[in-house]
Amino acid sequence: MTTDLSNYTIGFPLYTGFDSLDVLGPFQVFTFLGVKPILLAAHSHPVKSLEGVQIQPHETFKHVYSLKNPEGNVKLDAFFVPGANTDGLKSVLELGPMGDNKYLDFLVEQAEVVQMRLAVCTGALLLGAAGLLEGYTATTHWAYHNILASFPGVNLASGYPRYVIDRNLVTGGGISSGIDEALAIAGILGGDTAAEGVQLSMQYAPNPPYHAGDPTQAGPSVLYSIGNGMGATDLAQAFDAFIG
Repeated sequence: MTTDLSNYTIGFPLYTGFDSLDVLGPFQVFTFLGVKPILLAAHSHPVKSLEGVQIQPHETFKHVYSLKNPEGNVKLDAFFVPGANTDGLKSVLELGPMGDNKYLDFLVEQAEVVQMRLAVCTGALLLGAAGLLEGYTATTHWAYHNILASFPGVNLASGYPRYVIDRNLVTGGGISSGIDEALAIAGILGGDTAAEGVQLSMQYAPNPPYHAGDPTQAGPSVLYSIGNGMGATDLAQAFDAFIG
């Protein structure tokens, strides 16, 4: 399948504490592809990432078309939900329950009209909280697999894939996986040659000095140290309380 790239819009809904690489890696892929990536937020002022990077949204949620907001002047073909650490994800859950949560409600409204639902890292957990993963196979950051698997009707992909495509849903593993995921999406939208051109333009040819990128590669001491610092238990309790 190829697409009219110049008219294809992918929205990145931001929230306080999002991971900047989750956004900027895929954003660059889509920019080089020639589609229209757009940064969105509930408000018009800059949104601070977990690293302290301030990013200015292009549009607010109220300007995006949905069945509930037919006057919106921005129409998305896809949305791409970034992940965050425990504090960032909890900040979204603390906005309120479904029906009164401006971020998760926005995802639900957009899911009714977009062609593709996309998320990377723990962004998949926000899709799960919004009820948008039921009946799908998905992945997320390795440290939070148990949380993803706890959502009703969600099938956790086996192993630690960089990304998983299930019909109109594409989810990615942790953080840097977003670049691989976005290249796969580029192939879906523009074809293999276009995606390969993006990869070459970015000189994306990973050759890391270390090989500890997932639990099957990392040594026991590294795995123990990093796993304990991820706050997965605290986050699981927050999602359990939110879902009820």
